[in-house]
Amino acid sequence: MTELLEPPLYRYMRLSSDEDVEHAEDLLLRNRIYYPPMSSFNDPFEGRINFSFEATEQEKVAHVARIIQRRLAIPYNDAKAQAPERIELNEKEGADRVRGLILNDWGVCCLSRSKNDIRMWSHYTDGHKGICIEFAATRLDHVEFFGTILPVHYTDQMPCVNEYKTPRHEKPKRAILTKSSQWKHEQECRAIVTDISEENPRDRELPSGIISGVYLGARITDENRRRVLAWAFECESPVTVYQARLQSREYGLAFDLVRRCCAKKATPSTGASIGDAP
Repeated sequence: MTELLEPPLYRYMRLSSDEDVEHAEDLLLRNRIYYPPMSSFNDPFEGRINFSFEATEQEKVAHVARIIQRRLAIPYNDAKAQAPERIELNEKEGADRVRGLILNDWGVCCLSRSKNDIRMWSHYTDGHKGICIEFAATRLDHVEFFGTILPVHYTDQMPCVNEYKTPRHEKPKRAILTKSSQWKHEQECRAIVTDISEENPRDRELPSGIISGVYLGARITDENRRRVLAWAFECESPVTVYQARLQSREYGLAFDLVRRCCAKKATPSTGASIGDAP
């Protein structure tokens, strides 16, 4: 889970509802990306994690006493006296509390290392009717943003954490960054925010210029095509638009250059292909 992710990365987006359109417009025109709760994801196994409370009594008391001491700023012996009661409560309710945080209170933005997976186009863009946004790194602040994105680990076993032995920062990571190996083709990576509140909404601003391209789905409607082209035209930073098309001799996508947009000034292309998908 420490793998470094090199740009570009991609985000598949639907344009099927008013909310979908609003999120896409926010991203392209206002440089704001939405971090939804994991409870809204389509995979019911998202965020599932098994908890273990196996430890000696001494290990449990020492672990919980250190947490109490840190949070309440009290002497260790006083914290140790409170530990048994906290241990009982934590083993009864702690797992559900952590699951609630992960599924409902935090935000997770999903990206992919692939722009041409036909299963993802079918699944996440309403049957190739949506778009795929490309994120690239051309400035230092872009590199810093990419450094916050973590890869998903694919496995056949659900993650397990030990309440008393697993490092604190690893617990949510294992839940958020672990998926069934059946999803391995997605090559997914995720950005996580944990400070969501009225003052810090789920919409977050990205570094300017980080969006470098937009890929239109092979079945995008004429209305949405015009809409996305207008957004790209209005972008403050250079954005190149491509049109996906189905290849004729194999199961794959090719992308044709549609328009290069820079500083609210677009130059129509000749429609030349940029090459077939592998």
